[in-house]
Amino acid sequence: MDWFSVRRIASGLWRIAEPGHVNSWLVEGNDAALLIDAGLGIFSMAETCRRLTDRPLEVVNTHGHFDHIGGDAEFERIAIHAAGVDRLGRQTPPKALGKYLDGLPKYLSAFREQLPTDQEYFRFFTPDEWLRDLPAGFAPDSWRIDPVKPTRVLSDGDKFELGGRTAEVVHTPGHTPDSVSLLLQREGYLFTGDAVNTGRVWAHEIESDLEDFSASAAHLAELSSEVHTVCMAHHMRAEIDGAFLVEVAEMFDGITAGNLETEATVDDFGGPALLVRHERAAAYLPDPSRPREGMFEDWSA
Repeated sequence: MDWFSVRRIASGLWRIAEPGHVNSWLVEGNDAALLIDAGLGIFSMAETCRRLTDRPLEVVNTHGHFDHIGGDAEFERIAIHAAGVDRLGRQTPPKALGKYLDGLPKYLSAFREQLPTDQEYFRFFTPDEWLRDLPAGFAPDSWRIDPVKPTRVLSDGDKFELGGRTAEVVHTPGHTPDSVSLLLQREGYLFTGDAVNTGRVWAHEIESDLEDFSASAAHLAELSSEVHTVCMAHHMRAEIDGAFLVEVAEMFDGITAGNLETEATVDDFGGPALLVRHERAAAYLPDPSRPREGMFEDWSA
C-alpha cells in the first residue's frame, strides 16, 4: 500500500489520509487549490497533491503541531494563524518525534488484532483505512521537521479565494492558541483540525485552554445549520454530520460547569489525563493531581 490513502469526497475535494495518524484535505477551485494541513512529513505530500491537481497550491495549517506541518517545507506558500508564526519558525523537538514513533507499534498491533473481527462481522474499516507500516526507505532516526517561514499570516474572517470556491478562516483556539477551522460556506463543509474530533479531543496539553475551547465549540455550534459535513484531522471516522458540532459544544458546557463525570486515564502516548464523555463526543482534560507529560510539554507556545 502507499503511505497515503486518497479518497475523493466530492468534486474537487479529497481526503489525503495517513491512516490512523492524521487527515489532510485538498480543496480545488477553478483557479487555485488549498491544502488543509500537510501531515507528518514521513512521505512526500507535494508529490501526492501533484497527482490530484495542477492548480497553484497554498498550504494552510490548522495549527502548528508537528503532525499537521510535517510537509510544509515542500511547498512555497504556507499560511498559519498569527499565534502560530513563532512556532512554525522553530525546529520540532526530536523528543516529540521520537515519542510519536515509539507509540506506533502499539497502534499497529491493536489494529491488526481487531481487523479480522471487523472484516468478518462489521466491515467498518475499508482497505483504504487500514493502518500500514512506515514506508520503505523512511529512516526514523533522520525524521526531521525543519522550521519554515509562512508566506501568509491569518486572522479570523480571512478568506482563500480559489475560483468558484471560498474558504473562510474561523479562529477556534482551545487545543492551541493558533487553531483555526476552514468553512466552505456555500457547500457546507467545515474543516476543523483538532478543534473537533470523533475520537477524544485533546484539551489537556500545556497550551490548551478549556475556556477558549468552550467558546470556540459554542461558535462552531452556531454554524451547525450551515454545515452538512465536518471534516476532521484524526481518527478513522473523519467525516460526520453538522449536528455533531452542537454535541461538542454541549460537552464543553458541561466541562466548564463541572457537570460531567471524569475518570483518570492516560492519553494515546501515556500522558496523564482525565477522560470525559458526552453522547458521541469525548475529551481528554488536565488531571490536577498529576503533572502533565503530554506530547508537547517542551514545546508550549
